[in-house]
Amino acid sequence: MKRLAVLLPCILVFVVACGVKLDTPVGTISGPEVSVPKVPIIQKQLSASDIFEEDEYLVKWGNYYIGKLLTAPSEVKREAEFLMYYGEGEKRWESDFFKVKSATAADLTAGNEVIYFAGNQSEGVYHLPEDRHSARQKAWYKRLVTDTSLLASRGIVYVGDSKVDKDNVFVVVK
Repeated sequence: MKRLAVLLPCILVFVVACGVKLDTPVGTISGPEVSVPKVPIIQKQLSASDIFEEDEYLVKWGNYYIGKLLTAPSEVKREAEFLMYYGEGEKRWESDFFKVKSATAADLTAGNEVIYFAGNQSEGVYHLPEDRHSARQKAWYKRLVTDTSLLASRGIVYVGDSKVDKDNVFVVVK
């Protein structure tokens, strides 16, 4: 028993000096910390055709949301019936709706009316939706381009007072 009392402190000093972690579970191996560089994930750049199906429109409902056309407007009645994806999904008759296409360089001039997706913001800049589901569930805004001074250097335009990635800017199909 005396030998154990003398050996135990010596064993602890040896273990600590060798750098063995005492809280390491049995059966695991620990070693030096290894730093693995992060590799950026490259996502496919979405376009209007990736986001919208042929029978889908942006429909005014407070802001704009994507809706599926159920009943086209008639010559007499300008309203159309839409199945709205937003929230619980419901059918709505609306007169303020339109199709969009990706904006061109010529569209990105001060004073032009554009549309952008407002549901994917990082570092103060609005970006394209990550997928079709989020595009259908979150709001789209219709505003005027106010400043293009960051377009050449950073690919950003000011739409109203918001910074928007140029790839997230759309225009109404006429």
